[in-house]
Amino acid sequence: MATKTLKEISVELAKKQPLQVNYLTEEAPIIDSMPFEEASHGLWNAYEEVTEINGPSLVKMDAPLSAIDVDTELKKVDLDLFGGIIERGEDAIQQFGGMGAYLAKKEQSIFSKFGMDAEKHVLYNRLRAFVIKNGEANKKLLYKGTGSSNQNYSIIAVRYEPGTTCGLYNPKGFGQGAMLNFSPINGGSIYKNSNGVLVYGGRYKSHLGVQMASPKTIGALVNIDITADFATEASRELIATKIDDMLSDIRATDAYTQLFMHQKVLNRLFKYKVAALQMDPANKKYDRQVASWNGVPVVTSYNFLDGTEQNV
Repeated sequence: MATKTLKEISVELAKKQPLQVNYLTEEAPIIDSMPFEEASHGLWNAYEEVTEINGPSLVKMDAPLSAIDVDTELKKVDLDLFGGIIERGEDAIQQFGGMGAYLAKKEQSIFSKFGMDAEKHVLYNRLRAFVIKNGEANKKLLYKGTGSSNQNYSIIAVRYEPGTTCGLYNPKGFGQGAMLNFSPINGGSIYKNSNGVLVYGGRYKSHLGVQMASPKTIGALVNIDITADFATEASRELIATKIDDMLSDIRATDAYTQLFMHQKVLNRLFKYKVAALQMDPANKKYDRQVASWNGVPVVTSYNFLDGTEQNV
């Protein structure tokens, strides 16, 4: 099963509307960078979770070989439905020259908002919630800062693994040449809405999901108080150690792992570079950027809550 980004999938399947996926991901950098796989059954995906492995073992020369066995459990994950209805009055549509022309003017804002809402859902209702749930059984995957006043931030680490941890999409959602499928209401003809107003309308719909078949591929550092946890060298060092340990727990590699955080959290990580940077009169730039953490790429998103996360 091929793993590709939404832009790569769109190039292949959504050639009629090449800009749509760009609008969708321009304010959703995490979804933009996430590898996706085709769901096995459209609206849901079936997969096997390995429960036990009996592998090859060391034996003496000419001795009987041990049995190799892999026990699996068949599971499924449903895709999430994203969508909405858009309606506009008859007079306004006529002023724009028809429903198609009106939607063309609104596409960028519609798709951008869809991308932001989808990314926030993935961050909080899928990835972060998954770590918190599994953290009860495996404390190594869930780390905590000192935040205690419900004004927190999070850092999420994900190691993508084909067939295990990845995004999922419904290929039928690209049937009309677009990732966010549009269908006109009433066949594109005028109709009377619930308020008795004559309107034109249509509905947008898309099915996307996240497969998380192994808790050992996702970790989170929650309850980060960016004031207290970065106030001193000792507190910053403690946060750094927790990030390092979290990445070790999910067996991070620079090729397949990413760290997600709000830009303000990354701003505090800039402090790790301050002591090493100097400027002289000839310098015109002062670069405090952190693009990766020990080789693991950092992806920032404003779809994280801005210091309003509840205590975990």
